[in-house]
Amino acid sequence: MARLLRRRGVDIQLLRSYNIYFTAAAIISLIMSAKNIAPISPITAVLPLVVVLVVTMIKDGIEDYVRRWVAKAGQAVAEWSG
Repeated sequence: MARLLRRRGVDIQLLRSYNIYFTAAAIISLIMSAKNIAPISPITAVLPLVVVLVVTMIKDGIEDYVRRWVAKAGQAVAEWSG
C-alpha cells in the first residue's frame, strides 16, 4: 500500500509544470551523456529533479497531515457539542 502511495505521489509531482522542466532537462542530459556530448555531468541535471520532488512531496505530506488533523478536531468538537 505504501509503495502504491509513493508511486502515485511521484506521478502527481511529475505532472506539475515546474517538475516537467526538471524532468525534461534530466532526460536530455542523460541522453547527451550517453553519446559523450554532454557539457555537464548527468548528476547535475538529475539532482535538482530529485531535490524538487522530495521537497514538494514532503510539503504535500505535511499539508495532508494537517488537513486530516483539523478534520478530526472539527469532528470531535461536533460530536462533543451534541
